[in-house]
Amino acid sequence: MRDFGDCIPTRRQVLTSHAKPVLEWFRQQGKGYQTRINRLLRAYMLNQQRRHC
Repeated sequence: MRDFGDCIPTRRQVLTSHAKPVLEWFRQQGKGYQTRINRLLRAYMLNQQRRHC
């Protein structure tokens, strides 16, 4: 997965709901699971933006 490093814009705290098994799987991956979720969401967003240009 691509590392966005310092180019990630300012973060904003939000409340989201995830299926229990999905959240448990990410938590089992250890520290930084929220960052990994954010990276996946960002990659999906960028992919969708490229597809719809």
